[in-house]
Amino acid sequence: MTFATKVKSEISHNKGLIGRNKKAFSYGMMLCGKSFSQQSISMTTENKYIAKLYAKLIFQQQDGLITALPLGLRRIDALRTLTTEALAVLMPFKAQELNHTNGIYYGQNAVSGNMIRIDRAQLLNGHSFRLGVSGSGKSMSAKEELVEIALRTRDDILVLDPESEFGQLVKALGGEVRFSSRLSDLIIKDGALHAVRVSSAEGEYELGCEALILACGHSARDTYEWLCALGLPMQQKPFAIGARIEHLQRDIDRAQYGPSAGHPALPPAEYKLNAPTPDGRGVYTFCMCPGGQVINASSEPGGVNVNGMSRHARDGRNANAAVLVGVRPEDFGGDHPLAGMYLQRRIEQAAFRCAGGGFRAPCQRVGDFLSGRASVTLGGVEPTYLPGVTPGDLRAFLPDFITDNLRLALPRLGQRLKGFDHPDALLTGPETRSSAPVRILRNPRRQSAFAGLYPLGEGAGYAGGIVSAAVDGLCAGMDID
Repeated sequence: MTFATKVKSEISHNKGLIGRNKKAFSYGMMLCGKSFSQQSISMTTENKYIAKLYAKLIFQQQDGLITALPLGLRRIDALRTLTTEALAVLMPFKAQELNHTNGIYYGQNAVSGNMIRIDRAQLLNGHSFRLGVSGSGKSMSAKEELVEIALRTRDDILVLDPESEFGQLVKALGGEVRFSSRLSDLIIKDGALHAVRVSSAEGEYELGCEALILACGHSARDTYEWLCALGLPMQQKPFAIGARIEHLQRDIDRAQYGPSAGHPALPPAEYKLNAPTPDGRGVYTFCMCPGGQVINASSEPGGVNVNGMSRHARDGRNANAAVLVGVRPEDFGGDHPLAGMYLQRRIEQAAFRCAGGGFRAPCQRVGDFLSGRASVTLGGVEPTYLPGVTPGDLRAFLPDFITDNLRLALPRLGQRLKGFDHPDALLTGPETRSSAPVRILRNPRRQSAFAGLYPLGEGAGYAGGIVSAAVDGLCAGMDID
């Protein structure tokens, strides 16, 4: 039995690895003793306790020494398989305890088991991230901390709540809620921010403001337009446009896992692909959603735009990902700072008309797309987009340079991932909002030409996702006096 076969056999019989987020490791321990005399080293190695636990290397001393030295060479083939839990017992961990006298309870130290109590004011950096999959308790833990701070301190608390999760709690704690409120204008005096104008259900009002973090999304088109009208310097920015490609998840699992596909210890398979194209734009997959669905991400009447998502269980029948082509400022069709946004809008409106309205999306089989014909019916992959799709031709609404690059790239991507260019795979489009089509100019301290206005994150053109946008915000927090 080979070593690889032995490991696979042990894994298959170890139920603790399945469903408990554990891994298997090949482990070997080599002890190297030293002494100034043969007698002393013999006494050590013949100790009855050591003799029971470890085997002396007879006629293998040189190989043992080479293995023990930090050379990266293993000359002694004596390994056993340990799970994560068993291996952790042998590691020399040092637990870092956080137990401030007036701290808030955050949970237990995973290493020592002691409680964690933190007073953010005593930390060198009081910022924190809450990272976790959907449904893991991120919002709940934030609410628990909010209650503790409100009841035990006199700190001011500001909650940015795009999902409307904290309103009732804030009211119960005596706070003020500003839901359904929209930033509609900036009051600029002598080149500096003086106040903001806010639109709400009760009407418009001004709010005094000398420092504003503008963290809009990459689809905040109304905000882009009135900022441009105010004269805030902006510039065109490259982005990408394409469509969502949809496959059966079981086919992706087979392509990635081979004969092991379907094993209960394996999660739904993912992929990340790219292919160069002759014009240098390239084609790449983005935001792959295993076991997910294609969703409607339109933000304007008369236009359709798609995106993708996975639920926590990732147990949907299909996998999807954006397959995108690079778009350059020279493709925008004009020199206006918002010309890229207007290109997005034209494509979305054309797709809306092609699908027959009602926010249905155009859809085409990959086989038909590569053959240059419109789809009339669909095949073995059932589309997940709601409110529904209309079979058609992506060439009816996407520019030629995008469809030409997709046609070149899909077979190449199929060579890298078997079945990626399967004739029954679906292309649903358009996906135009890969990133912001504009960049709001700012100085090294993240301040715009209007003193006191700090454009941040993806919508400002300085990030490409959740984490990079969050880092931009953290850096800005340290820059703003």
